[in-house]
Amino acid sequence: MPNLVTLANIKLGVHSERNPLIVSYLAKMGYMTQIGTGVVRMIRLLKEHTGKEPEFEERDGEFVVRIWRAG
Repeated sequence: MPNLVTLANIKLGVHSERNPLIVSYLAKMGYMTQIGTGVVRMIRLLKEHTGKEPEFEERDGEFVVRIWRAG
């Protein structure tokens, strides 16, 4: 996880741009609206759809997200 981002605070919208050039390009092209809102929005939408929040894990230097099926 980059810089000050942790498994706990990522759910609150804490973010860190790893490549500011790509972030700038995506924002200018209209693919992004607000930086730091994607994970928070994903949690809300998945909870509405499946009834469960996704699980976040850091495993061997990788960021793993477990998304549950609706059911």
